Amino acid sequence: MVKILREENANNTLLDFFTQLSRIRPINSIALVNALNAKLVDSSSMIFECTTEREWMKRISLEDLRNHVVFVMWREFQTIVESGDFYDDTINDDQYHAVSKRKGLLAEDLYVFLETSYYIRQICILKELIEDNFDDLSIIREPGWDIYPQWVSYHMKTSGLAKTIYEHFKLIDKLIV
Repeated sequence: MVKILREENANNTLLDFFTQLSRIRPINSIALVNALNAKLVDSSSMIFECTTEREWMKRISLEDLRNHVVFVMWREFQTIVESGDFYDDTINDDQYHAVSKRKGLLAEDLYVFLETSYYIRQICILKELIEDNFDDLSIIREPGWDIYPQWVSYHMKTSGLAKTIYEHFKLIDKLIV
């Protein structure tokens, strides 16, 4: 894909790729198109700017993120996850700790929202690579660089549930706090 991005109009190539992906994965294609056209390079800001904010997003809890990760692991890999230890009180992030006090309430639209946010993050990284003339491809060679379920599985295997929840929190923190 890098070779194609170098030779072709990168935005059109990415648009084609994510259009095809939206046919097999539950993602919000409008948010991805917004991301492809955004001038931002900070993934958290890009997710905030490119996603239509919904009232329910402000109620997302760490329990909701845990339930989502547990569901992804079961749905995609038929793997049962011990879901008790999902909060890491050693993380130095006040917003994360504030969200931890919320009670889990929802699941609707969370899957699409989180998976779309992940791909917006990838778009941000790819746009930065293009801008930097592909000088450092190490990030896309990492084992965690894959489709969303694989990314979740990779973090679960290498970091555990609490850190995987925190990675999800960081994806969407500007929209939920």
